[in-house]
Amino acid sequence: MNLLSSLKRALLASLAVILNSQISWAFGNQGQWTPIDSKVEFKIFHFMHNAKGLSNKMSGSVDCADGSKCTYELFIPVMTFASRNEDRDKDMRIAIQSKDYPHVKLSGTGVVDDDSFKTNMKIDFAGSSHSLPLEFSLTSDWFKRVAKGKAQLKVSDFGIPLPSLLGMPIEDKLLIEFQVRFEKK
Repeated sequence: MNLLSSLKRALLASLAVILNSQISWAFGNQGQWTPIDSKVEFKIFHFMHNAKGLSNKMSGSVDCADGSKCTYELFIPVMTFASRNEDRDKDMRIAIQSKDYPHVKLSGTGVVDDDSFKTNMKIDFAGSSHSLPLEFSLTSDWFKRVAKGKAQLKVSDFGIPLPSLLGMPIEDKLLIEFQVRFEKK
């Protein structure tokens, strides 16, 4: 019985050391990180009908040189945003000039603080740029990092004329929710 207790304690101690090293490595920030899967959802609002769209495509990288300060440049192809209404999607692509500006570009420098990331994100969209202070959560999914958050913008921040439905324009509000899993290169 004493031998069995000692074996259990040794096994538990070994597991704790292995898990601790896995968790420490997963939360280590230094290096270059690339998105491996993403979900970026946008919502627009109209008094008659709200609409949302989704993109599951993101490319680019996040480079964390000293472990806490990171620079990033990420891209979302405009053509990947879909609202399950092809006519609305076509109108959106025309309004945002997707042929001339095929990507949403997110760039900047931020600081990792335990379980969050703080940044002043520059958003290039539809030929215009807008900066937005953001803080979003960071968690670990074993050897991956997961960024999750939301932001509210104005459509007019990007010089886009407000689309209308039955002669009434949408609200000048664009809600973005995102979740992106990053893998260390």
